[in-house]
Amino acid sequence: MGRRIELERVSAELQGQGFAVLTPPNLLHGAAGDAAYVASFLAQRTTGPVVLVGHSYGGVVITNAGTAGGDVRALVFEQPSAPFPRRLLAALEAGQAAGGDARGMMAAALVVVAAEPRDPWAGRLVDLRVDRSDAPLADLRRLLDASEAYDGFHRAVGALSRGDATAALASADEGLSMLPGEQNLRFVHAGARAASGDAAGAVAELPASSSRMTRKSYPAPR
Repeated sequence: MGRRIELERVSAELQGQGFAVLTPPNLLHGAAGDAAYVASFLAQRTTGPVVLVGHSYGGVVITNAGTAGGDVRALVFEQPSAPFPRRLLAALEAGQAAGGDARGMMAAALVVVAAEPRDPWAGRLVDLRVDRSDAPLADLRRLLDASEAYDGFHRAVGALSRGDATAALASADEGLSMLPGEQNLRFVHAGARAASGDAAGAVAELPASSSRMTRKSYPAPR
């Protein structure tokens, strides 16, 4: 999935080597909808091992589609736009879908460090682990969702401290797209709305418990 001219060239080369090549249309309806469409396409149109190839945004689509339909054995990213941790997780899921460890599943981990050497306590961009679970990769995906959502939270807080309400709203929206009910993200999103001039929207978004002062009655002094 990706640029048509490049796909046509690669498809012709693969077909010349005897491989069957299918090119589902890229609907561009959003990553979730596009991935669901490709997964359905794989389930209906393929019967054997499949290698998914995605160019740029197509990499995001195949990352999600690869675990939902067809016998996907590998993912290939051309000029990928999917974040590196997502591609690593997709590789783990594809490996499990292809048979995985003969001993079964119990634990999973994902560690990504910065390319440039740093102090021992710094430079870990992602450090997630599931020590014991019946579905460790599913749990690892949920942890990655939360990790990326809180990356958005921290970017939003940084943008607010710089006085950039527009950037803060965008970062908070990114976080909320992964954790819609997370109150910490709702709180900073409300702050960004207030900073952008939408005071009414900010107040409406805050939970009732944090948008009003509670009063307590104390006995009168004697």
